[in-house]
This record gives sequence, structure tokens and C-alpha cells, in this order.
Amino acid sequence: MRFFALVTVVAVLFGMSMLINGCDEGMQMAGSVIENGAEPPIKEPETPEDPVTTMGDMKDPGTQTDVNPFQVARVGWYENRQATHPITDIYTACVETRIYVQVVFSKSVEHAAGNDRNVLPALFIAADDAETRFEILPHRPNQERIPPNTGKKVHDTHGTTYLCAYELPTGVNSPSTIALRVGKNTVDAEGNLITGNLLHPAPFTITEMPPTVTLPNRVFIPPTGTVLSKNEKDLKDFFALTGRNPTDPGLQKARSVDRITLLPLKDREEVYDALVAAVNLPFFAEAAEKMKSRNLAFASLFVEAVKTKNWEAFNDFLENMNQEIGIQAGKIDEAVLARIYFEENPKDRPISKQCSCYWMLLEYYRLQLQYPQLRISAAKDRKHILCLYQQSARAGNVLGLANPWN
Repeated sequence: MRFFALVTVVAVLFGMSMLINGCDEGMQMAGSVIENGAEPPIKEPETPEDPVTTMGDMKDPGTQTDVNPFQVARVGWYENRQATHPITDIYTACVETRIYVQVVFSKSVEHAAGNDRNVLPALFIAADDAETRFEILPHRPNQERIPPNTGKKVHDTHGTTYLCAYELPTGVNSPSTIALRVGKNTVDAEGNLITGNLLHPAPFTITEMPPTVTLPNRVFIPPTGTVLSKNEKDLKDFFALTGRNPTDPGLQKARSVDRITLLPLKDREEVYDALVAAVNLPFFAEAAEKMKSRNLAFASLFVEAVKTKNWEAFNDFLENMNQEIGIQAGKIDEAVLARIYFEENPKDRPISKQCSCYWMLLEYYRLQLQYPQLRISAAKDRKHILCLYQQSARAGNVLGLANPWN
């Protein structure tokens, strides 16, 4: 007799892990870069230490015809083929859009390779309203490749363990639930049908790519009602924050946001506030306020330290503020953020080495506010936040290269 237990898929909103190509040693994303179809050798996972996400419900032995029924023992979800980086809470589709699921059965499974309805074990991924059936690969002990949407028997596990690669659907634009389903026709080596839970939900959801900032196609000017000088009225008319001809090639290349630095400080405040109000990214206003206060205090304390030759207050402020916005020397700093940004935006690289990381730091801090579950002190979470930052740099969410408070 077979038993089925109803499983409710519980989704947890999360943020992403992705590869950052070309990062310094120690800053690489989890997983390996795949080039020209070549895949590095893998080490088969040690199944006894796999994280348990779902257990088959064991029934009263007195009601079973088999004291040790054929069931799913555990299911693990991973970022990599080696099954060494479990996904336990959040996952964001980054450069690598493939996840791996390992299923461990309580007994050896009948193996039938192929891509039709007769393959065994019968394994499926249910993502929202769509379902993908895994092709089962022929068992080859030295097989290393595992193409997307296929599953293979893991060597040296006595036929109890299978590892499957799932290619995330393109254009994921909302949190998506995901689960592994085991077909009820799956049998063990003795021909016994599987019992217990057949649907095993992942402990995470697939979330959308980070939002892209949308701004009006114009330069930000002081809000209506502000008394403008003649020069500033000309700027308003020309949709530029300079008094020059807006057809000037040099002016056309400048970013609207960076032109804020050309205004007097009073008007700069108003334009900056108008910019912040117009940006539609989550937590942008909070991050902008933090960066503004950081820079204004930085300038004031720096001048005071130069005058008095006492740098204690300045150094204490800088250390505390950097810690608050997640800057860690040798791990994540302005140089790391700038390198990632210019990798994604090589045309923005300035001719000289002089540019501000103000807007890079602002976006990096904003992401931490949006994903508070990521702890910068943890190496894995640092990789995840850099993955999100790289996506933001690619999407255009780093708004400029000038410091508006210089």
C-alpha cells in the first residue's frame, strides 16, 4: 500500500549568488566559470553530510509491508555541481542561471536512462505552474559533465543518490516557487514502488533581477517655486546644469547627475533632494541620506584635522562610518566596487584615474538595506552582495562618477 503526504510549498523571499569574472583572488563568486563548453572536474559530494530540506514521512511500521520502505531520504539544493554550496534561504539568478538538486533515496533505485516517460527515476522540477522533467543520463563512473535539465547517478553511492542540474527559466520577473517532484512510478532495484512524500519544496524562491532605476529624460533642476538666478534660469531652459550651449559635445557626454557638482552648494542641496525623490529604487532615499551625511562630515572633520594636526576624531569617524556602510579593507572597498563597475561599463572608464566612488558606495549600501539578511562579515554573503552590486552596475543603477559634495 502506498502513502502520500500533502506538502505545502513555503516560499521565502530572497536576494542572489553569481559569478564576478575577473575579481581578485578571494572575491570570486561561488561556482566555476564555464568557457567554451568545458567543465572542470568535479568531486562527488559526500551524501551523508548533505543538508536535509525534506524528509519522507515514516508511517507506523505496523502498517507497512516493508519495515524499511522505499522513500526519499533527503533532498539538497546547491549552487554548484560539487554540491558544496547549499542554497538554504535566498537565491537570485545572476550570471550563472543553473541550480543543482541532489536527491537521496532510502534504497538503490532502478536506473533507466533516456528523455521519455519511461526513464527512471522519474524526477521533475515544478516551478510555479510549469514542470520540467529531467533527462536521466546513462551511468558512467567517470562522467563529469551534467548538461542543464538532466540528472545522473552519483558514483559510489550504491545507486541511492542522483544529482540534477536545472536551468532557471529566462525572464524571471517575480518571486517563483520551486520544488522537486518524484514520479510515483519510481521503483527500487527490487521493483518496489516509492512511498512517502513525492513533492519536496525548496527552502527558497527564485527572485527577479534587481530593478533598474528610471529617471525622467532631463536634468534635475531645483523644484518649482525656488528663486532662480538668471544663470540658473538659463540652465532650466537648456535642460543642463551649466551656462554653456547644450549642443557642446563635452556637455552632452556628461551625466545629468554629475552636473550637480557645478551648482552652488545651496542649489546643489535642492537638486540632490529632487534627484533622490525621483529615483524609484528601494531604500534609495535612506542610502542617499547616509552618503550625504558621510561626505559632509568627512569634509568638515578633515579640514579641522588639517588645522589642528589632530586626526583622532577624523580617523574614528571614518572607521565607524565605513563599518556602517559595509566597507572592509582587503575584502570590499572602493577599489573593489570601482573595478566591478568598470568591468560592466568599460566605456565609462575615465581617461584619468580620478573619479569618485560616491554613487558606487551609495548603491552598495542601498543593496545592504534592501537585503538585510546578508551579513557582510560572512564570506558567502559578501559574495552574494557583490553579485547583486554587479547586476546593479550592469542595469545602470550607479548614477554617476562625480561626488556632489566636493
